[in-house]
Amino acid sequence: MKKSRLALGIVTLLSLGYISASWYTGNVIEKNFDHLLQETTQKINDNQHLFSIEISKNHYERSLFSTTSHLTVTLTFIDPNNAKEHHQKIFDDNISIYHGPFPIAALAKGSFTPKMAWFEYEMEEQTSPILWKLSGNKPFITAHGGLSYGNYLTVKLMNKAISATKSELDALEGKLDISEGDFIVEANPKQTFVSTAKFDKLNYMLNNNNYISLDSFNISTAPTPDGSGVNYKISAEKIQANILEYYISGLEIQNFENNGNYTLNNKDILPANSKTSIDKIKINSTNLPFIKLPAVEIDNLSITQDNYLNSQNSINGLINTNIGSLSMGKQNLGAGVLSLNYEGIEKTFMGYPIFSSSEKEESATNSPVDFKFSLDNFNWHNDEGDIQAKAYIELLDNKKLTLNTDFNQLKTFKLKFDVPFKVLARLLTQFQYYSDENISPEEFKKTYRNLTLMEIIFLRKNPFLVFSNNDNDKGFYTDIDYDQNREEVLINGKEISKHDFFNNLNKRLP
Repeated sequence: MKKSRLALGIVTLLSLGYISASWYTGNVIEKNFDHLLQETTQKINDNQHLFSIEISKNHYERSLFSTTSHLTVTLTFIDPNNAKEHHQKIFDDNISIYHGPFPIAALAKGSFTPKMAWFEYEMEEQTSPILWKLSGNKPFITAHGGLSYGNYLTVKLMNKAISATKSELDALEGKLDISEGDFIVEANPKQTFVSTAKFDKLNYMLNNNNYISLDSFNISTAPTPDGSGVNYKISAEKIQANILEYYISGLEIQNFENNGNYTLNNKDILPANSKTSIDKIKINSTNLPFIKLPAVEIDNLSITQDNYLNSQNSINGLINTNIGSLSMGKQNLGAGVLSLNYEGIEKTFMGYPIFSSSEKEESATNSPVDFKFSLDNFNWHNDEGDIQAKAYIELLDNKKLTLNTDFNQLKTFKLKFDVPFKVLARLLTQFQYYSDENISPEEFKKTYRNLTLMEIIFLRKNPFLVFSNNDNDKGFYTDIDYDQNREEVLINGKEISKHDFFNNLNKRLP
């Protein structure tokens, strides 16, 4: 009997303690709720300039173990061209907040660590009757999240799978299929946000000739270590598409991944660097207006690009591309490498910034800046050898950079390429006989003879070309070295005057 009374007393004390803790936590939440909304709003608005956000509380009702509040979230977009504001309400609904230290709703979700608060949300039918119906008469979006006593916040949003056409969603022109997905946001006491979004399947079909499908699609973002920008990662296990406008049929991309970062510079969003890797690209056919190409396959493609604003407010950067192998039809055409560097490109020429809320785009610089472009390495390798090229060009005043640049702007020009006939002949023969497993020696020799004939008839008098290298390999070779400070131009080891150089160059330019 005494033991039963003792146990009952302990349970009573624990119950009173839990009730008191829940009441106290609910009181703390109520006192700090407005401040939390204000702090979250300010942090989001300070870290980006795509839009401004406003979070308002329209109703607040606290009970012993939980609180119900009605929140409205409105985005305001500013058009820099006409300074007009566009308002978009993205949330206008009730949320339920359960008080700590052990919210009952959190325990039901399998979360047993102490929390100051736990919230849950289910989109109501009245919020979007169409999405409710498409979700099988259930909430299209549900969410839950927890705030620890150390002010660490975790929020998880989940959506139901839906399939919709224009008859259900007027904004659609085709059919949209979305699998179940989730979106997770985590924030630490410094209000640093990390987010991830995952979908097993995303499909959009405009018609039988135009569609795109993504499998295992993921996006994640996190602030850069110095807080000046955002790191991101986008990946998909498979992407399939038909794009009739671009004459692409049966595109398939396997294991796509792109990661990089964006820099936040005052009111501008600038791309800093990115790296893309793809295991395989397949294109069934390409029906161009003038030619029909066979199936193309690219293996182990990687592209790296770095960009940054220099002290003259123009763009410096680099691009590196590697192709593990390229196949056309049944022919493996080889592998390639491309490395580029550039300096002093007018930032608007490169599409900078991606977004700006400034009313006027500031000029890159008031004084002329030299433009420099370097082809550090181009190499295409097949079974017969390598095609190689390098180039360097420097122009005065990047603001005057056009396709018809004046030769007076040319400060430095260097070009060197080696195109052995045997390597080129193999490529051309493979193009011609792409449906065969292999090319025959006779087919190869015929193409080689045609190249030699073209050299003799059409190119023999070209002053910029020689047709054999130091190893006596037949081919197209050149080595040009022009410097504005020199009176002579070096072409394949010989000096000619600038006048003759530009005169010959003019004759061969379109």
